[in-house]
Amino acid sequence: MSKPGVPSPAINETHQRILESAVRLFADRGFYGTGIRELAASAGLSTASLYHYMGTKERLLFQIMHDALQRLVLAASIIEAQSDDVRVRLDRLVRMHVVTHALSRDASNVVDNQVGALDPVDRLVIVEQRDAYERFWAHAIRDGVDAGYFHVPDQSSARMAILEMSSGVARWYSAGGKYSVDEIADIHVDLAASLLHGGGTRFDRPQTEPHLDIHELVESIWAIRLPERASSPGTKAAQAKRVPR
Repeated sequence: MSKPGVPSPAINETHQRILESAVRLFADRGFYGTGIRELAASAGLSTASLYHYMGTKERLLFQIMHDALQRLVLAASIIEAQSDDVRVRLDRLVRMHVVTHALSRDASNVVDNQVGALDPVDRLVIVEQRDAYERFWAHAIRDGVDAGYFHVPDQSSARMAILEMSSGVARWYSAGGKYSVDEIADIHVDLAASLLHGGGTRFDRPQTEPHLDIHELVESIWAIRLPERASSPGTKAAQAKRVPR
């Protein structure tokens, strides 16, 4: 797989530190609950230096959301191009969404919960990005229904249900919890498959373990390192081998 990437919105290390502090504070206290002095202190800067880099607090929020959604859209576009089998596509969309929401919890919670704090112009841009991302899911569900693989009473409701379920991982995932990231992704793929066609697991996909492909994609686009593959009886991720597409 080639190395896709999304340039960081940060102009230098100081700006990156501000963005990271803002993500943590906005996720923990909300946009309106985060003061400028708190943000400056968290980033190790004076308020004057903070304003020099961020412009306004609202613009900082926009940068965080725009960056996060840009990465999701890129990942979804790559997944869509990887396989003609819609079952594989849905499997990997769910897996990617769960993994990124587990490992980028703060940014995911900011995107999911703080859009109302944006000014109308910036909000429109973010909503358009979010809609562009969700279209990859809508198209996959539609294609699966057309092919006879999926059976749902309403495609839009099915899409929202799967996304809400998968996004919820950002609220409760713990690195020291019962399940590894890969096991949690497996569980959500099974739940999504059951929701979409009323039985069966993993979309009865033709490949065996897509973990490694998703690991490579996520690590490349988000510039993060996934935890070591779990080796418990509940997952085969540690022994997984790349499956040709």
